[in-house]
Amino acid sequence: MRHPSILSSWRVRLRSCLVLMTLLLLAAPVISRITSDETLRIWHSTPGALGLDRPLTLSLERCVAYVDLLGLYPSYRLLITDGGYAYVHRFQIPSAEPAAFVQKCQVAWDLEKVSFTMPDGETLMFPALVIIRQTGP
Repeated sequence: MRHPSILSSWRVRLRSCLVLMTLLLLAAPVISRITSDETLRIWHSTPGALGLDRPLTLSLERCVAYVDLLGLYPSYRLLITDGGYAYVHRFQIPSAEPAAFVQKCQVAWDLEKVSFTMPDGETLMFPALVIIRQTGP
């Protein structure tokens, strides 16, 4: 027959482990979304771009989750902003060398859209209406 104090200490340890595992499971999704952001390049708008009086910038950022200790799985995003609100577009860089890729990218501003052209010729176009809706008139 087991001694009652041994059995109760075992239950306390088991309960403590279950509480700790539950807290870790609840915190994991929150912690995995925290990122370290690095701006790789910024392009400034031409005067009157998108029909706006204020200057805009398009920046390319590299985001690495804090749980990705080696930085092996970064994500990338384009931000079009006036310094306040921003239009954000997430995408993957189709290159093993992001620094070289970013240096070869080009941005064109006009009244109706912003075009982001990648080195391979693929172009992402962002209509003025979508950007203005996000950043404000």
